[in-house]
Amino acid sequence: MATIVLRKRAGVTFFGDKSNNQVHYLPNETAQCQIDKIIESGNSVAFFPDTLEEAHNTGWINCPWCFVLSADIAACGEDSEG
Repeated sequence: MATIVLRKRAGVTFFGDKSNNQVHYLPNETAQCQIDKIIESGNSVAFFPDTLEEAHNTGWINCPWCFVLSADIAACGEDSEG
């Protein structure tokens, strides 16, 4: 469940922006994602577990900048179940 507000990147892979309900994939972060501004505004959340599946299951949508290619989703583990 996405419930914790982040004050720094804290080693997370997936990061939510409450202002637009977008999930970011931090290994593919771009300048357009404006992660630092999201953190400073208090609109940042982490997902537990830290997976794209958890973000999608709780209604978040992919950022158009750090999920540019559909291959990005597969590369970050969307299709892998443990």
